[in-house]
Amino acid sequence: MKNVGFKQFIIFWMSQSVSQLGSSMTTFAMTIWIYKETKSVMSVSMLMFFTYLPMVIASVFAGAFIDKHDKKKIMLLSDTIAAICTCILWLLLSRNILELWYVYLINVIIGFMNAFQTPASTIIIGLIVPKELYSKASGLTSFSNSLITIVMPVFTTFLISFWDLSMAVSYTHLTLPTKLEV
Repeated sequence: MKNVGFKQFIIFWMSQSVSQLGSSMTTFAMTIWIYKETKSVMSVSMLMFFTYLPMVIASVFAGAFIDKHDKKKIMLLSDTIAAICTCILWLLLSRNILELWYVYLINVIIGFMNAFQTPASTIIIGLIVPKELYSKASGLTSFSNSLITIVMPVFTTFLISFWDLSMAVSYTHLTLPTKLEV
């Protein structure tokens, strides 16, 4: 039984890692786009503000909400809404009609979704991984987070250099199909 839960974790971990890479790439690409458009560090910092403020505010009640509801559905809904937001960004960018306030608004929504997705993901890991494999799961999660931090700027700038900014944005929110029994 212990291997079944860990195999589910591996699939879940891989899909979340790819999704996190894509999300990070989009944020980085939007940072580059904002700076290219405005030449303003303040505009770039406002991107972070509009991403993290909703996350901080929503996190006050997100934990209690997640505890009372289906974690898998919360994750699927959060990821789906974030993916739709990314598709909207890509569409606006590829049609050359993207404006600064669109990026801020979309990041408010994505930040709000992350306030639910991140804790739900952590709880799901605790539910599917056998206790004796917690440290292994934690190590893999830490490894992928660190790897994404290192690889993301290189991969994003590679895509931007050889194609364009919309290519980096379009890569985001890829998830592998998962069947989680939680």
